[in-house]
Amino acid sequence: MSYYDILGVSNNSTDEEIKKAYRKKAIENHPDKGGNEEEFKKINEAYEKINTNEKRQHLEFENSGINPNIFQNFPFGFNHQRRQPQNQQKETIIVVNLSLEESYTGCKKNITISSKIICEKCSTICNSCNGIGLISKTIQQQIGPLTTIQTTQIPCSKCNGKGKIFLSDCNECKNKREFEKTKDFTIEIPKLVNDNDIIKISNPLNSKEKIILKMKVTMMPNYNRRNNDLYYNLKIPLYDALFGNNWKIPHPSGKFLELDHRNIKNVIKPNSCKIIEGKGMNDNSRLHINFDVEIPTYRKDISLDKIDTWKKDFNNIFS
Repeated sequence: MSYYDILGVSNNSTDEEIKKAYRKKAIENHPDKGGNEEEFKKINEAYEKINTNEKRQHLEFENSGINPNIFQNFPFGFNHQRRQPQNQQKETIIVVNLSLEESYTGCKKNITISSKIICEKCSTICNSCNGIGLISKTIQQQIGPLTTIQTTQIPCSKCNGKGKIFLSDCNECKNKREFEKTKDFTIEIPKLVNDNDIIKISNPLNSKEKIILKMKVTMMPNYNRRNNDLYYNLKIPLYDALFGNNWKIPHPSGKFLELDHRNIKNVIKPNSCKIIEGKGMNDNSRLHINFDVEIPTYRKDISLDKIDTWKKDFNNIFS
């Protein structure tokens, strides 16, 4: 006996009709009123199984031998059209080599772009796909009592996905129907681009293609970069660490930064760092100067008297 038979309703009954039938059956068969306890349990179980439309659909799937959870893995729902991506543009990668100085200021670069162009002399727009090269196709699949519908895009069979129909023999392309076109262009590179940054532009030779400009930034000697902060490794001899010096540090702006440490009493410790605000890649970033102190590994033979004298001098100078 089905759950519908237990409650005395049809499988087309509404939620309200099933609720009324349940209440009537429950009162008639309640154990406190002399009803059968087992029958009362069956009535409650039946109501729990079919009291909503969703539960009734779930039950129909189970009765038909279909796992209702199978549809959770479908990328499309019941009688639902899935939107397919439009014709994806072909992408061509061009590496653009830059110096750190060019990244700092921004610059213009010459690049060469090549593309296969469909010959216009011997072709016309395909009237089947309107020049797109793709047509829509609806796929219908029957799974048990349900019908699933999926809409996808496939290459146009009339023009073989070209979007063009070729008419006759052509002296322009020698019946190759397409030819390679190459042209030089000047592009603007914005300031502050970093290594491996990507800039996407449309291919000026072919609207169906994208050009990906991948930046390759070469560091200046002794420089590193993290985001817009710059890191400079300044190698100095031990006597400069002790007595100071006036260093001129090249900067990607094209200028030299002066770092005068002669009148500063503090000794420069190995791998200590000085930070200069606003001297990174922009006014909001910093330049980190690392002092790489070169410690001597060998000294010449000198008399012990001189060594003692120098030690005394050092004791008078340093504390």
